[in-house]
Amino acid sequence: MFDTQLQYGDGIHGVADFFEQSGKLRADYVIEKTGGAAKVLHVEFTGVAIGDYLSKGFTEELAAKCPGCEVVGTVSITPADIAQMRQKFETGMLQASGANAIVVDLGFMLAGGIQQSLVASNAGNGRVVLGGECTQDEIGYLHDANGIQACIAISNGRAAWSLADQLNRFFNGQSAVSDGIGWTLLDAASPNLPAAGQNYDGPLDYRAGYKALWKVS
Repeated sequence: MFDTQLQYGDGIHGVADFFEQSGKLRADYVIEKTGGAAKVLHVEFTGVAIGDYLSKGFTEELAAKCPGCEVVGTVSITPADIAQMRQKFETGMLQASGANAIVVDLGFMLAGGIQQSLVASNAGNGRVVLGGECTQDEIGYLHDANGIQACIAISNGRAAWSLADQLNRFFNGQSAVSDGIGWTLLDAASPNLPAAGQNYDGPLDYRAGYKALWKVS
C-alpha cells in the first residue's frame, strides 16, 4: 500500500529483513562476548512488528550459530505490560538466575524501568548486558558505565532523510536506490559514541549529501 520504501542496503530485503538481521547481529555479539556459552535472559517486545522481527532474528541466529548457547528465560513484554515492565523483568531475573547474558531488544523498555532495576540490583555485574537500538537514554547509560554495556545503533535521522530521497525519486519517475543504512555497535569505548543527551546520528554528514543531491541549501 506504499508508493516506495526505504532501501536499506544490498542484500537487505525490506524492513522485516533489516530488523531480523539486526537481531542476528545481537546474537553474534552475545555469542562472541560469552565465548560461545551464552545463557540468555531475553527481554522481547511481542505483538508489535519490530519486536517480533528482532526476536526472530536473535533466537534463530543463536540457535543456528551457537550449540553451546541457550535462552534460559524469556520476558515477553506486550503493549499492555508496559506499566509492569520492571516487575516482569525482576521476576524473570529470579527465574533465570543462571543467566550470564541479558538481552533487551528495545531501548524504551530500559527507560521504562529495566535499566533502573539493573543498576539497583547490580544484575549486570559479571554478565553481558546488551541494550536496544541506542536511543538517547541508552547512550546516557553507556556514559554512566552501569547497566547495559553495549547497544546496536541505528540512525533514525539518516533513515528519515533517505526515505524523503526515495519519495523524491518516486514522484520524479526515477528508480529507487540502495542507501546503505546499517547498524553500528556502540559501547563506552566507542570513538563514535555521542555525548550524553545526544542521539546517534552516524559518521556521515548525510544532510549535506542529500541537500547537494537535491540542489537545495
